[in-house]
Amino acid sequence: MRKTLLKKFLFKRASILQSEALIKKVILQATTTALSKYTLMTTDKYHSLVRKKSGDFPRIFMFIVMRGRS
Repeated sequence: MRKTLLKKFLFKRASILQSEALIKKVILQATTTALSKYTLMTTDKYHSLVRKKSGDFPRIFMFIVMRGRS
């Protein structure tokens, strides 16, 4: 009885850690791609950058939230 409970607990813990690592990885990838996208732009395109930033980030985080649930 105790052994099976311990196994279940360890398996649950491992899956939680795995999903945390996945979320961290996705966040890191999203931020690096976003930053590289924006640093490529020149300063005279500043306004389009601001517009793009406000449109892009919520989508990235919604994606992360949806990935985390499944």
